[in-house]
Amino acid sequence: MDDEFAEAIAGNLAAHGFIMENLYALLLVGDKDPVGACRATAQSMLRDFGRLQATGVQAMSDDEVGRIRQHALDRLKRFWEGVEFRLENAE
Repeated sequence: MDDEFAEAIAGNLAAHGFIMENLYALLLVGDKDPVGACRATAQSMLRDFGRLQATGVQAMSDDEVGRIRQHALDRLKRFWEGVEFRLENAE
């Protein structure tokens, strides 16, 4: 993968993440406690994601799968932090 393609993929993922953060914030803002609902949803999703079993990764070592899983969990945590920030700063 060349640098330009990698940058295009990274930009695309960043844009989608931004859109999803705003959509989740819009969904949760009507709750009586939107920040609490965000935190509960995030905890549930992170717990469920952490339980997923890797499939179709026969060519990867356990270390590679673990690093990918950790990157994904880190990204999910940042995602929910972004949703929570939007809710805390909603006007």
